[in-house]
Amino acid sequence: MSEKQGWKGARFKSDKEGMVARRVFNIKPIKVNCNLDYNLELYQTNEISAEGLLLVGKLKPRISSLPEFWLRWDEKREELDVDMHGDIEHREDWINSRNGYKGHHTEKMTSGGRDFKVSIKIPNVNVFQGILSFNLERDLELKEKVNIGESVIIKISKYSK
Repeated sequence: MSEKQGWKGARFKSDKEGMVARRVFNIKPIKVNCNLDYNLELYQTNEISAEGLLLVGKLKPRISSLPEFWLRWDEKREELDVDMHGDIEHREDWINSRNGYKGHHTEKMTSGGRDFKVSIKIPNVNVFQGILSFNLERDLELKEKVNIGESVIIKISKYSK
């Protein structure tokens, strides 16, 4: 799903060998309170796009004047982030949690898994409160030089909590 407008287009890549998120699955909402003006759409499973966008779900407004929210995995920070769409004028307020906008970054729960407390607010509206739990499937990337100018990348798929 690479429908994200304004997406940076650069998939996070480390120079080091390691695990790279490839797919999100087993997404479960826990203790959810969603504003009646929004629909929560969670994917049963979703693969990462070529641009590096790994969506967990969306909060779609029932009223066209309200912003939409995308819940995505941030590989670099290893956390669930929320992006606001449809309100370009208040983008900086959203990112910096000011003037009644809050929720770009979520809070990782101490359960040891991938459980994130999500709290989304815009001025005078509590959009969403809840915990989202999910699993990630990761690829293990090993880089080994074979000859000058050649390299081999071995991918081993594995999922983790």
